[in-house]
Amino acid sequence: MATPKAVGDKTEARVLAALLQIYPAVLLPFGGSQRYDLVFEDFDGTLRKVQCKTGYLKSGAIVFKAYSGNGTKEPMKSYHGEIDFFAVMTQDSQEVYLVPVEIAGTSSCYLRLEAPRNNQTSRITWAKDFLV
Repeated sequence: MATPKAVGDKTEARVLAALLQIYPAVLLPFGGSQRYDLVFEDFDGTLRKVQCKTGYLKSGAIVFKAYSGNGTKEPMKSYHGEIDFFAVMTQDSQEVYLVPVEIAGTSSCYLRLEAPRNNQTSRITWAKDFLV
């Protein structure tokens, strides 16, 4: 069984590869104490901070934590104002989703892959809209 660190490293490596296919430069911060994992240079030269997250599949959606902290030892801490995007992928897929921090919220974020069973159509965050 893979450790959480190994799972996170694999996600970060896949996100790095995906971003390098699109953006002129992707930077890796030195050390592990920053609130972001990667920085990419946007087409206008703006640097964008990215926090990588490994999501999981649940009821037709990719779910990821849009906060840090494990809920017991340390309190939940939002990433708002500290990053620009979450880069999300699941262990089951090679696809990467780049989600603006404002859209992700401050708790768990759901990126819908399938329509919900109750046929709700409003206030849904579709994964396809953020596919890299």
